[in-house]
Amino acid sequence: MKGFLYGKTEYSFLSPIRIDQYIEMAKENHFDFLTITDPNMYGVYKFYKKCIKSNIKPIIGLEYKYSYLNNDSKLILYAKKQQWLYCFK
Repeated sequence: MKGFLYGKTEYSFLSPIRIDQYIEMAKENHFDFLTITDPNMYGVYKFYKKCIKSNIKPIIGLEYKYSYLNNDSKLILYAKKQQWLYCFK
């Protein structure tokens, strides 16, 4: 399996990578999966739809920055599985 586990897109601050270019590069290099790990979730829907259309497995991640005892750190959280919840009244 070939792909990236850490990728920031145009929806992250100061990242020049556009989602369309990111997926096109993955297709040219025959990647099996691709990850989005922006510090927000704004580009996830667009990324997911374009990956599925390009036959690339999308992996959704979130970069979370935190501070503990005056030490700044970051944590990458990945979605484990897709599960839809339905609420009935």
